[in-house]
Amino acid sequence: MIRIQIDDLPTFRKKYLKRVANVALARVNILLVSLKHLNGVGISTADIGYLRYKHITRKIINTVEGWNLPESDFDTYNYVTTVTNYVKSPNNLLKINLKGLFDLMTFLTQKKGANLKDLLICLPDQLKQLNKKLLSNYKVDSVDDRTIIKLGFNYDLFKDVSNKIKTHFRVENLVLYCPYCNIGEADYSKTEHGTPATIHYLDHFFDKASYPLLCYSAFNLVPGDNTCNSTINKGGTNFDDKFHLNPYIKGFSKTMVFEPILGKIGSEIAEIHLNIKPVYGSTEYRQLIGKCKKINEASKFGNINVFKLRTKYNRSHVRKNASHFVDKVYELISSRSSLNGFLTRMGLAHSTDNYKKWYEWEAGGASFDEKNFNNHPYSKLFRDLHDDVLTKDTNPVNDDIRAIMSKS
Repeated sequence: MIRIQIDDLPTFRKKYLKRVANVALARVNILLVSLKHLNGVGISTADIGYLRYKHITRKIINTVEGWNLPESDFDTYNYVTTVTNYVKSPNNLLKINLKGLFDLMTFLTQKKGANLKDLLICLPDQLKQLNKKLLSNYKVDSVDDRTIIKLGFNYDLFKDVSNKIKTHFRVENLVLYCPYCNIGEADYSKTEHGTPATIHYLDHFFDKASYPLLCYSAFNLVPGDNTCNSTINKGGTNFDDKFHLNPYIKGFSKTMVFEPILGKIGSEIAEIHLNIKPVYGSTEYRQLIGKCKKINEASKFGNINVFKLRTKYNRSHVRKNASHFVDKVYELISSRSSLNGFLTRMGLAHSTDNYKKWYEWEAGGASFDEKNFNNHPYSKLFRDLHDDVLTKDTNPVNDDIRAIMSKS
């Protein structure tokens, strides 16, 4: 998995708020009005957003009571009577913390939504703690309470919010390839007619049902490819930072290294081994493969297991391309003919930057620098294979290349 690098984080967050904050605030305000009415306060059809909050009020009552009251009971003529009679009659509102929910939505919307904005752009390593703090402070952590919260934070239903979020990620185009696998395309592009040509899929790292407050949070939304976001891989698996790695926080880097296991013929790769570096039981280890002693792609714990990376990286065409590249690296450390020929053809001098250009040429465009791995598929694979060969090589002639490796 590759870490998502955002060059100008303050500007990214500012743009996100500009695109998303107002529509998200409007949705939370609608829920706030419904909660106010169910507290028996100012029940009316005159509040701003009646055409929206009547549906939310109805859903809350039906959810709490297990009823299916018709929409007509909440139309302009009946809304006040229906809600007033319900509030004054014996009901099951004690199933939820009505006051806590009202106070939480008040907190989020006050001061023009300043606290909601903090939630929308909360940094990735603080997301879970902020969610826990809000639910705990207002004592609204039951399943029923979270169901009600979702009536203000519904990514799938509220297209006015989700479309703004999708627009933001499409404009910013944070990655070209999926950070979960570094294989599938995850950029957004459109034709001359304005219709999508390629798209990414936004994955909620913390799932929407368990963490409704984080549904709109920028750093809970990971742009990835269709396979990683489908039931084939993550699908409905509930991620948690104890057993899974958020690419906004970090990638595999050197905690997992691809290593070639050579076959009997030259540098032909028989298997690409995924070497897990952290100690068993450590947080880093659990985020890679859970509690398993070895990779188990049937497990829902650990990113390597969930996204089935061992299988994806051991497909025949991947091993074939990797073998071809390793051939070039072996040739490099023995004679440098490939490197010298490339520099001569291109009219380039020997330098760090030009070595990287040769590398990326031979690696089919894969990026040498880790910060650019998301710009091309298999970038980590090729870099790990390159470093494996150079690390095992003891010829001092190649110390200059190892120096480049150590700085990149």
